[in-house]
Amino acid sequence: MVANKYWFLVIFFLFNNCFSGEQVSKENKIVEYTRLKVISAVAELGRVVEKCTDEEKGALLPKINKNILIRSKIDRKLIVQGLIYLRNRNFQICEGNARKNLAYHLGTLRKISNYYGMDYQDIDLIKNTLIYPEHTDIQAEITFYNLPENIRKHLLIAIGNSPFELLKTISENNIFTTTINK
Repeated sequence: MVANKYWFLVIFFLFNNCFSGEQVSKENKIVEYTRLKVISAVAELGRVVEKCTDEEKGALLPKINKNILIRSKIDRKLIVQGLIYLRNRNFQICEGNARKNLAYHLGTLRKISNYYGMDYQDIDLIKNTLIYPEHTDIQAEITFYNLPENIRKHLLIAIGNSPFELLKTISENNIFTTTINK
């Protein structure tokens, strides 16, 4: 429900910027058409996010071999960071084409707007909000790749490439209650 409201606000914001002038020049028509492509791409990303979220909720929970974790003596916080990375990665795989499509249309809008000397300030807000990862996502990825190779391989195999529910996976696999450090 919150996601739908968010998408509605983004679309409303873009839509209002499309039709601000009374007379529409040829240049404005081109920019407006390009903005409409962005609006369509935002809406499509919203649909894909919902589909990926539904897939995440319906997925079987990954089974992680606790014995491998115990033998490796890796801090469970690092394992959780690795799982956060894999959850984000799998969601990005699911949404990937829609995000690339949006990035393409935003880049096109910026190029066209620059060419005609028109304002495109809303583009960066949308890009930063919808396309680019946060610093915490990058830190989780670094942590994952710093795990020992056997742990990374096990998690990659156990998790796979489909969206999964992170908290349920941690809970069902007793990651917090498993004694990993001895």
